[in-house]
Amino acid sequence: MLPAAILLLAALAAPTAPSAREGSPRGRFIVGAPDRLAVAGDRQQPRRYERVESAVGAYADVDELVDATWLRHEVEGYARRAADCDRLPPGPCLRARRQFGTAAAIHLVRGEHAEMVWTSGHRAVRLGWRRMVTTPTGTMTVDEPPADFAAALAAEFPSDLDPASVDATWADDEVERRLYYVGRALEDADVAGDEAARLYFARAGLLAVEEAEGVLGERAPDGDASATPITARTRLAALRARRAAARQCAAPPPSQEQTTDFTDGMSLHP
Repeated sequence: MLPAAILLLAALAAPTAPSAREGSPRGRFIVGAPDRLAVAGDRQQPRRYERVESAVGAYADVDELVDATWLRHEVEGYARRAADCDRLPPGPCLRARRQFGTAAAIHLVRGEHAEMVWTSGHRAVRLGWRRMVTTPTGTMTVDEPPADFAAALAAEFPSDLDPASVDATWADDEVERRLYYVGRALEDADVAGDEAARLYFARAGLLAVEEAEGVLGERAPDGDASATPITARTRLAALRARRAAARQCAAPPPSQEQTTDFTDGMSLHP
């Protein structure tokens, strides 16, 4: 199996809930995140440090993506996993949008660690630092990243993150994101991984969407022996058709004032 396929399968096998590694300052960011289709050309820049002797311990990660279609949503998803306050141990925990210079970022707090994350074009940026710092005179809480380090990072990678929350559309967007990647895995030979790895990814995404949409009981299981690209494409088409029909049913009926009489080309008014 190709190395890219092995990396893809490893990413798929990762848990979607925050693991100890994901919850650490060196946890997975966007490239290599669970449920994200790997694309040849995605890369992680070398980690940057503010100063090795700094007691604050600030650092920055920059992930560059070839396909940034769902980048903002995926940064939001990272923030939700990293600061899932209901599932993390008791202690300081926060996920909120805030002003970062003249733009917006997502502020995350997990115990003694804090981060600011944002998008900049095809890049995702994570600025992290230690909140609880021990000094010769005692312990202090650092709620802001080192100013010079943060300003330089923001100048090089200016944020274009939407300042508004996306909570209202999150669930629907997440389904669309999964279907998008399933489609690419089944149709686009340029994505990372061989056919077997891409089919594995597609089936995992389809299963997640079917579970979210409540349709698992409406289809016969396609055991490993019968799992083929054709069956996966059939399931994908069925899910897309179901969602299109649901959107059509939810759409308001057209106004009578917009109804046209094609016999004389004049609009009908009640």
